[in-house]
Amino acid sequence: MSVLEFVLIFFKFITLSVALLSAGGIVFYNIFYLELVKSRQFINNALFTAIIFAIILSLIYLFLDAARFSGSIDGIIDYGLQKMILQSHLSVARLLLILGLLIIVFSHKIASANRVILTTIGVSLVVISFTYTGHTSENPFRIILAPLLIMHLFVVIFWFGALIPLYFIIKIETNQRAGLIVNDFSKKATFLVPLIFIAGIILSIILMEGINFLRDPYGQILLLKITVFSILMLIAALNKLRLGPDLELGKPNAARNLQRAIIFEILFIFVIVGATTILTGFFSPETT
Repeated sequence: MSVLEFVLIFFKFITLSVALLSAGGIVFYNIFYLELVKSRQFINNALFTAIIFAIILSLIYLFLDAARFSGSIDGIIDYGLQKMILQSHLSVARLLLILGLLIIVFSHKIASANRVILTTIGVSLVVISFTYTGHTSENPFRIILAPLLIMHLFVVIFWFGALIPLYFIIKIETNQRAGLIVNDFSKKATFLVPLIFIAGIILSIILMEGINFLRDPYGQILLLKITVFSILMLIAALNKLRLGPDLELGKPNAARNLQRAIIFEILFIFVIVGATTILTGFFSPETT
């Protein structure tokens, strides 16, 4: 991997992470809006800032593919190459991502009912943008893979985007209210999060035309994602069964323990996003 490739893949990782965090954070905010008291304005302002940052990163990212294809940073100012990329499916993906984020930003000052509608459209465009890149976009079974990927990503952003708001809710709200919100989130996540694993496995089997995940680098990185996800499920179970209820009951150190668990969840999800970035950027599944 060259220095340029490393820089570009790292920038892609940062861009996608911020986009997923901010879009998912909005989903969490809309669902739990009425339950937030002391932390509502803080979370609202933080999400607005994160989405603006995501838009800036996405706009820069829009023009970086030319550098990757040319193998040189000079590709950014290559008009012919930029024009070719802007007419490709890569450009569609980037523009849908930016449009979705812009819609979310424009909804920031709108009344709650209309805001939920607009943010739902914006988040949907963010999710759909991912179906225009990666291996699913070129697979003959795209008609099956695209809906699976959309379901997979909707649940991912719901989970991923909730973690940072939850961290500050625990810090700002009373223990009882924070515990209620954490428990409410855990109940919803219990039903939704397993869909990430199910959709991911089906996607992988179709892409690799079988279940031999260890036969190539793509499969090995995929196994890493599955392993990390399994650890995440254990942490989520701990939050639901012990740490959340402890916080609601006001037990000593409950808030600190839950915040630590959330930090570990965030770090592990960053590993998964990083692995996905590497998979889609450098490896392809071997097929028979």
